[in-house]
Amino acid sequence: MAHVGLTGLNEFKQHFTSVRPTLFRVSIQKPQGEFFPNFLSGKEGDIYFYCKAASLPASNLGEIEVGFMGRKFYEHGDRTFDPFDVTIYNSQDFAIRSWIELWMDQMNTHENNTQPYTLKPEVGHCSGINLSGNNSSYYGYHLDLRVDQLDRRNNVIYSYMFVNAFPTKCGEISLDYTATDTIEEFPVTFRYQYWTAI
Repeated sequence: MAHVGLTGLNEFKQHFTSVRPTLFRVSIQKPQGEFFPNFLSGKEGDIYFYCKAASLPASNLGEIEVGFMGRKFYEHGDRTFDPFDVTIYNSQDFAIRSWIELWMDQMNTHENNTQPYTLKPEVGHCSGINLSGNNSSYYGYHLDLRVDQLDRRNNVIYSYMFVNAFPTKCGEISLDYTATDTIEEFPVTFRYQYWTAI
């Protein structure tokens, strides 16, 4: 009689491996250029320790429905990418939160609704950033984010890179006299151009 399916735990064990949702790390590209002042003094690497929660991205393709003689024919549509959300523990020096706030402020200031890095045509540069004939500096607020899934030996088993990301929301921190046995945390939402599995 032909063998059909798994029949016992020993056989199951030979085919099954698991991955823990607690074993991950989030990293962020080290900022380059003058868009990012030397605010964190290298603490951008600390997001690895302070990132409490993240997610591996969904893969989304739209669909196009075409009617034909009472039936529906489907073909693929366009790809879209969901925002990337993380939850970060707050530290006593507010380093990561302040850096996220500064990052967003460099894109659009609170008071004047301006972009500090905007090209000044009369001088061909802004705030010391050379933009003449090169859009790469104009988009200097883009950084790559990376999420690594780890195994139980802390080895990277799968990774995603979120390309040209920037924060669109730095969430609130709740303050409460009755909030005991807990520490502060806040959500951050990033928009990016696309992700790749690496």
